[in-house]
Amino acid sequence: MDFKEPRRISSVVIAMLFVFGAFAVVNFTSMNAHAEIIYYDWIITNDHQWRSNTSITLDHCNLTIQNGGILTFNNVTMQIICDTPGACGITIEANGLFEINNISGYTNITSDPDSPYHTYWFTNSGTIDFTDATVNRVYGPKDGSNQPSGPGGIVNEPGSVCKLRNCYA
Repeated sequence: MDFKEPRRISSVVIAMLFVFGAFAVVNFTSMNAHAEIIYYDWIITNDHQWRSNTSITLDHCNLTIQNGGILTFNNVTMQIICDTPGACGITIEANGLFEINNISGYTNITSDPDSPYHTYWFTNSGTIDFTDATVNRVYGPKDGSNQPSGPGGIVNEPGSVCKLRNCYA
């Protein structure tokens, strides 16, 4: 009897199981990593986006919530990485909404913890509705040259709404 053919089939089947098994492990691991890195300006248009139980890194880019856009966080850590103070930031345009509704956990918005100088700007012309959140290392408003100016903190423009419950800065 010649057993070469069954061995080759067995080898192929074992190799396929190994490849598919490795693929399943990689996908399972990445699905459970709960991390998102954004390398381009994140613009929330006329829709509602949610993020929950995750970490987000804005890598040298901005977050803009436009008119009619809504962004909701639950138990999210968002880190903004910039090369220079105020080079990146968050803008909420008129009729835009940024809400943090922590059903479980806590949300933290900050900049690069490894650099004491790399902070970001945060300008609100729409609505902020935060519960159980920390927003820190905010540089202040940006001026026309895209550089920060004035005192630090969230800048609430005239006509904007800012609701903060159990929040820290």
